Amino acid sequence: MTPVTTAPAPGFDATVVTVRGDLDLLNAAFLREAGVRLAEAHRWNLVVDLSGVPFIDSTGLGVLVGILKRVRAHDGRVAVAGCNAYVASALRVTGLNRLLNPAPTVTDALRGGFQPSRPEDPQ
Repeated sequence: MTPVTTAPAPGFDATVVTVRGDLDLLNAAFLREAGVRLAEAHRWNLVVDLSGVPFIDSTGLGVLVGILKRVRAHDGRVAVAGCNAYVASALRVTGLNRLLNPAPTVTDALRGGFQPSRPEDPQ
């Protein structure tokens, strides 16, 4: 099973990045690679679903910061969703909670600041 998957957020101009398992030295590269692929595709609005992440270390936090910097450089937005108590505490202690706009669910994160998608212009 791949620990990181991405999918468009139906109805929103955003991509949901779902992470499963510990976000640590062993697995952070999967999230970093997903962030690079999304940047190459010009996907600048991201919700990172951490509901399947029981543990995060400094490497995982660093990858989130890297994604945030890349996205903000293109006027994009990043939010995290579904953090357990441990992950939420790590975000609070580092101050990242002020930058990553934690929400209880992906739906809450999307409704809390992402634009609805626009229908394609008829051609």
